[in-house]
Amino acid sequence: MITAAILASGSSPAAQTTAPTPVRVVLTAVPARLEDASWFGEARPTCLFFNVVVEGTVAHPVTISTQGFGSATLQVASPDFACETHRGDPVALTLPAVGSSGEWIRIHIPARWSSDAGPLTAKILASAPGATAEAEVRLEKAPQGTFLNALLWFCGLVAPAAVAFLVFLGQQRRLAREAEDKALADYIASRKGDLETVFVTYLPVLADQYATEPATWCARLRAKLDGLGVDLLGHHQRRPLYDALARGDRDIAIATLVVMFPDWTEAIKKRPWMLEQKS
Repeated sequence: MITAAILASGSSPAAQTTAPTPVRVVLTAVPARLEDASWFGEARPTCLFFNVVVEGTVAHPVTISTQGFGSATLQVASPDFACETHRGDPVALTLPAVGSSGEWIRIHIPARWSSDAGPLTAKILASAPGATAEAEVRLEKAPQGTFLNALLWFCGLVAPAAVAFLVFLGQQRRLAREAEDKALADYIASRKGDLETVFVTYLPVLADQYATEPATWCARLRAKLDGLGVDLLGHHQRRPLYDALARGDRDIAIATLVVMFPDWTEAIKKRPWMLEQKS
């Protein structure tokens, strides 16, 4: 805080016994610096509070003015020191009687005032009969707002971490799919003869017997596949296959079988019931 005071010029020694007590004006609680509260192009109001005191036992009128605060206005501060909406008070404020208890003043700055070129220096001036006082306030550009700091922190730290995590998840998913495909390939290699029998020999029999009963077709095929351990496979296509078989959706089951067992695509896709419908 800055405390500023200037004594009025004294009288000659001989006259001091009859001269009135010199007036001393003091500005207290004046901040040494003030930051511009504007950010993201929006002019936000700023308020500065200080106390003006006239020392002695007699109250005196005091006029307060400012320099360098732009369109700032002066008001007597409210008890709660609120920075409420500007009410259009004059730049110079005259207080009819200020004593030793002082008066709290508010400077309301409704718009941006700091310069991109660097800090500025503004002044608060107070004058009473026979005395003046002034205090300087350094006006500075405020650091980026809290929201902007949070945004920059997010972009600089959280966003890259999130992207890295998503990339990691993608890699893990790809590795899991590759492991599933390898396990399925190993399974097919170990049960190739059994699968050949199911798709080349057994499916045509099912097609002949249950051409018009897709639900029964699905139930019989599911039992056959269970016997080969297909229900135990960890492949991601196993669940869609078994869901289709449980619903009796023969077309979806055939399409999924083709994806899982492409070596038997031609045999799996034979649908004699469709040929019968066309004839």
